[in-house]
Amino acid sequence: MKRCSIIIHSVTGNNYIIATHLEALLEERGIEMRLYRTEDSDLHISANKYESANEYYEEILNVPVATVEKLEKSAMIVLGCPTYFANVSAEMKTFLDSTVDLYASGALEGKQFACFTSCGDSLQDAHMTLEAMRRWAIQMKMTEVPTGDLIHISGEEGRIRPSLDFGKELEAFANKLAAAIEEP
Repeated sequence: MKRCSIIIHSVTGNNYIIATHLEALLEERGIEMRLYRTEDSDLHISANKYESANEYYEEILNVPVATVEKLEKSAMIVLGCPTYFANVSAEMKTFLDSTVDLYASGALEGKQFACFTSCGDSLQDAHMTLEAMRRWAIQMKMTEVPTGDLIHISGEEGRIRPSLDFGKELEAFANKLAAAIEEP
């Protein structure tokens, strides 16, 4: 069975919500799933400052931290990251930068890739964040699964949670990933 790893950075919980729902949808489709998070030594500060960040704080901390070795064991890698100033968060960037040896060895070449983001209110910024993650995958010579852009608009301080309508988009996203990972 081919493994799919979802690697997220989540502060307010929205990317965590998306990732756990995506994980469940893919498991329903018979895909071996793993959920990981990037290291975030400042998460407790956000949890103390914003109610939305505190709501999922403990659950996010219980997600294992992603490592480079986890990527090598995956047939498909899905990244989920908040949009910060039209780019990935520093925590996601730090994780991606830690994969430089995989770039040098070509260890991720041909593996499948997809990504999603949650952002306050700017679709343009969200698209730029997705492009940043895609550029990493291109450098790694990965194959992007044509899923379309999965963007959640979270509003001020991430208070707007993914809705039932977003769930329909997420189900379509999961269907495309499941079909791609099962292709010979």
